[in-house]
Amino acid sequence: MSRFIRLTNMVINTSKLVKIENSNNQYCMYFSNNNISGYFILSIGNLFTSDNTIVVCKEKSPEDYQIVENWIKSIEK
Repeated sequence: MSRFIRLTNMVINTSKLVKIENSNNQYCMYFSNNNISGYFILSIGNLFTSDNTIVVCKEKSPEDYQIVENWIKSIEK
């Protein structure tokens, strides 16, 4: 299985993929973010992380939607 998915305008590293949701003819792909930001003062503080999201819509980008759909089907086997 490939570690990357090639869409029409980007290449996705699947090792960073956390989850995929399919609803209303679109795939929402959530990726982990290795960037951590925050502050500490006298051993007390906060850390912040965020997830990146890519939405692939069947109507707006049918070719990319089909690529993601085929990739998901290939890993289900």
